[in-house]
Amino acid sequence: MRSIPGKIMLWLLAVAAAMAGVTASLDKSEITKGETVTLTITADGDEVTFPVIDQIGGYPVLGTARRSFISMENGAVRRSVSKSYTFAPMKDLDIPSYEVTVDGQVERTPPLKVRVKAAPATTQRASAALRIDLQKRELYVGEPVKMTVRLRYRADKPIVASKIAPPQFDGFWIKQLGQSRRERSGEWIEERQDYLLFPQKAGELTVGPMTGKIGRQVASSLPGDPIFNDPFFAPLMNRIEWRGIASNTVPVKVKPLPGGVTLYGRFTLKVAPEKREVSAGKPLRFTVTVKGEGNIEDVGKFTPQIPDATVYADEPAVKDYIQNGRYGGSVTQLITVVASRDFIFPSLSLRYYDPQKGKVVQKRTAPISIHVTGSVPTPQPVTADGVKEENFSAVSEKRPREDHVAVGWPIWLFVWLGGLIPGWWAGRKGWPRLPDSSKKSEVARRVLRAKEDRDLFALLLPYMGRDPEIDKALKDLEANLYGGARNRVDRRRVAEAVAALEWEREERGR
Repeated sequence: MRSIPGKIMLWLLAVAAAMAGVTASLDKSEITKGETVTLTITADGDEVTFPVIDQIGGYPVLGTARRSFISMENGAVRRSVSKSYTFAPMKDLDIPSYEVTVDGQVERTPPLKVRVKAAPATTQRASAALRIDLQKRELYVGEPVKMTVRLRYRADKPIVASKIAPPQFDGFWIKQLGQSRRERSGEWIEERQDYLLFPQKAGELTVGPMTGKIGRQVASSLPGDPIFNDPFFAPLMNRIEWRGIASNTVPVKVKPLPGGVTLYGRFTLKVAPEKREVSAGKPLRFTVTVKGEGNIEDVGKFTPQIPDATVYADEPAVKDYIQNGRYGGSVTQLITVVASRDFIFPSLSLRYYDPQKGKVVQKRTAPISIHVTGSVPTPQPVTADGVKEENFSAVSEKRPREDHVAVGWPIWLFVWLGGLIPGWWAGRKGWPRLPDSSKKSEVARRVLRAKEDRDLFALLLPYMGRDPEIDKALKDLEANLYGGARNRVDRRRVAEAVAALEWEREERGR
């Protein structure tokens, strides 16, 4: 059996679609390169589901619109629904057939064709053009790049209005810079608008196309009284006829930032407490400030974790600016802490890629020690049956020695029991083996268990200036954390010093 010729097949599809109540049409079947064309699909029915069309022939859909119509024919109500898809093909294109569901039945639109003519050169007196220019075409993720959009049209044409649609490009965050500027240059009028683009993902991306339209004034002839044809009424009778245009596209290569960072530029980080001393249960505010040049909008929210305290982290407030052609600004965040005892506001960090240094840079703030007056004593831990656990550990070496014992009991018996019972209890509770003078202090135990220099630094900071051993440890830890040193800290000696200070504090409180 011979195959049906292609033209006959297309004709049969078109007839079948028309009989089914589904039609497709173009606002123009021939355009000049750079102009837009609109495909409109119309269906008769109560329940119509149109296809989801993101691109036509490889060209992105720049906009959609939906309309409904109700009419009466021979006493019957007819409902029609249409959906339009606007795109900008750059060469001749065959528009395929699409499926439309009408009242539960699947119908197909007829295929169509668009012919695209070459755009005339400027010297051939082209009427209008829309163009995108980028400062760079190879970027890092988050690196801002300036984009200038130019809409040009001839001054000798009856063009009375122009519009540029806001850009929407996949993979970019876009910020408009100022307002559009319009100026005349010779026989041309040019409208310019600047934007900043921030690529959000790596890969081969595309900027464009953008769309715009120009409106020219055309006369409307009205039948009737010839008085309305008088030039005096011309401005009232004229109408604006719009013509859509599309811009070029620009390929962009976006490289990922090294080290897994998301910030590009140069920044500073600062934390400022409202004060260094606060009453128990009263709020204390800390102001976190990030300043610099780069994608400042991508600075995240800081939410520090502070043991035994309630932390409220506000949303960051961003203020941006353009200085000397560079984008930057500041991010300010308030963090409120409510505590019942002394605490350490921890170190905050910010990592970013510095293009001048060509590497990832990390900024850190120093921990901040806050004294809380009227502190609530630390409660003793409670077991599952509600009984408080008591420390039967040996007493610190700095505690005064008991010079007498109960009459009638041998001294060696007290010595033996004093070692046996705490050892049995500690093994029963799973305590680690600690220096004798540090067993009385919970902080001392945490000092011994601290695995990171940062954690040990935070534990010791409240004791600064109260013991030479602790002061030396803090100095060594600070050099490790912020100076790249590798000092070794004797945790046992530091734990002994902490335990002694805690015992002295308890003695003064008795």
